[in-house]
Amino acid sequence: SLEARLAAVVWDVGALPLPLPNDLAHVESYLDALQPHAFILSGGGDIGTPASRARVEDAVLARARGRRLPVLGICRGMQVMLAHCGGRLIRLSGHVGERHRVRGPGFSFDSVNSYHEWGIIDEGLPDGFRVEARADDGTIEAVTHVSLPWTGIMWHPEREGATDEAQLELVRRALLADAPRAA
Repeated sequence: SLEARLAAVVWDVGALPLPLPNDLAHVESYLDALQPHAFILSGGGDIGTPASRARVEDAVLARARGRRLPVLGICRGMQVMLAHCGGRLIRLSGHVGERHRVRGPGFSFDSVNSYHEWGIIDEGLPDGFRVEARADDGTIEAVTHVSLPWTGIMWHPEREGATDEAQLELVRRALLADAPRAA
């Protein structure tokens, strides 16, 4: 699922947005031809559905791991990233259609949007990830991988009316730190 405004955010941070279809028959061949330098796993829907999207997301993460490519997981994308690495999600309350603040060593925002029913707490965090921000209720809202250029956030910077520079910088760092040409 691709929020149309996400392409504008990617462009605004200096990367070229290239949408990846969710129903590719030959994902690896497509990725070989495209040669992306970074990936965004976007939000939208529960993980594992549809199966074709889950297959593409798994292939993207396998490629990103093998080639040490940057990945930015947004909401569902963060959930997919963590589940792919062995994380355990839990059902949350109070995170759908809400705004709340996130605080932590990596990211601090006074007000972010929230549209997710599923999230993660410390007990479900897979090895290799560090917590970068939490909501006031303690749920994990942002992570980074300790050895891969992977970042996950549970909010949607692309859904903000006028994305502020701090949000754009977060996206810029996540996508372009190790891959300065495209996303």
